[in-house]
Amino acid sequence: MMELKPDVVVFDLRMLYNDFSTPIPSGHKLLAISFANDDEAKALAESILAVELLDKMELYETLIPAILGLAPSENCLN
Repeated sequence: MMELKPDVVVFDLRMLYNDFSTPIPSGHKLLAISFANDDEAKALAESILAVELLDKMELYETLIPAILGLAPSENCLN
């Protein structure tokens, strides 16, 4: 993933609980997604420095706007 140099990384919080050991990239905007957006998910998203936490049940409405809102303006589609 690091060789791709993404502006925004979408990360499923459940991957952290399942012993998925991938380094969380620094210098990128991290967008967390979770099925349960309770206090625990919010705390976990904050601990990994996610800039936003999205509910998986609402991704059809929120994912693309969130990515476009975090991407540099020169990379956004008009």
